[in-house]
Amino acid sequence: MFFSLDLLSIRGGKMNTIWLLGTLKEKEKIIKKKKSELLKNDLKAICRELVARFPVQGKEVSLSLRTSSHLVYGVCVNLRVQAQELRRATLRLLSVKAVPRQQAIDLPTATSAQVTR
Repeated sequence: MFFSLDLLSIRGGKMNTIWLLGTLKEKEKIIKKKKSELLKNDLKAICRELVARFPVQGKEVSLSLRTSSHLVYGVCVNLRVQAQELRRATLRLLSVKAVPRQQAIDLPTATSAQVTR
């Protein structure tokens, strides 16, 4: 089978976005539109699902090699987006400067002789 309509054409499905990332040339448009979805994707689960559908001799239900390679490339692009966001957040945290606390001023204690003056 060349591609699975159940897997790729479900509106709002996670493989739909991965397929678009793997096949379209204008990846930046998709990344801008669906950035929050890409950051929430569980890439480990997606990879497990892809491995279950890789073409293996003797399997009746599998994706073609070309389709599976497009999907794996889409997962790589999604991983790059997540890594860039993690780097951006880390740099933002590192750029925050610590504000020193106001230290209490150590004044000499008042003696009875100084108070009577």
